[in-house]
Amino acid sequence: MPRSLRSVGGAIRELREEAGLSISALARIAKLDTATLTRIEAEDRTHVRFSTVCLLASALGVSTDEIGIRAGLLRKKAAGPRSRPATAAALDGIEGVDNLLGRAKDRLAKLGERLRSG
Repeated sequence: MPRSLRSVGGAIRELREEAGLSISALARIAKLDTATLTRIEAEDRTHVRFSTVCLLASALGVSTDEIGIRAGLLRKKAAGPRSRPATAAALDGIEGVDNLLGRAKDRLAKLGERLRSG
């Protein structure tokens, strides 16, 4: 069995136990079959879909990166002055697009006024 699969099951089990959840409770929250979760944690599965890992991460209140870090598949990033959550960076991107669109809208309005005034 691949090391990564074994590590993912162990990471999920560790996070579930830290959260104080039973297998059936986590399965219910994640909308998964209890037997599926049992097989993942017991490392009886030969394949775990990323979508399943996403459901479990969400149910556990952690990121998929956290599962990867605990499984030994990812390295934890050092927190630095420029280190920010991806959601904050994405929001900045959205705000940037909104600002750009707002400026374009203002320019088009001014151009429309000029054309109307002749």
